[in-house]
Amino acid sequence: MIPFSLYFRYLTPTDKLLVTIGSISAIVAGCLLPSMAIIMGEITNTFDPDNTADDIKDTMSWLAAIISIIGLGLWIFGYMYYAFWQHTAENITFNLRSRYLHAILKQEVAYFET
Repeated sequence: MIPFSLYFRYLTPTDKLLVTIGSISAIVAGCLLPSMAIIMGEITNTFDPDNTADDIKDTMSWLAAIISIIGLGLWIFGYMYYAFWQHTAENITFNLRSRYLHAILKQEVAYFET
């Protein structure tokens, strides 16, 4: 079993910043998603028989604006967390492959010198 702290052993300070921003973005996107269900519940409450047509129209316009804002937030924060974590993964992979290649070449040079 590998300790969790060893997963991020080769991160640069830039990678740590990207992981932090990506994690915060994932939390924000995760919090925004259930709010869509709450807004959809408000849409069903709008069609109360006691409401007039103008009230329904005004409420639906307001809810449509909120849905658009939440959707934009979900898109932005979802993209940010995916892109930042993906970029960090590529940096770690490149770093580990470079270290591995360097170690192999170092062994080969030592082998041929003997």
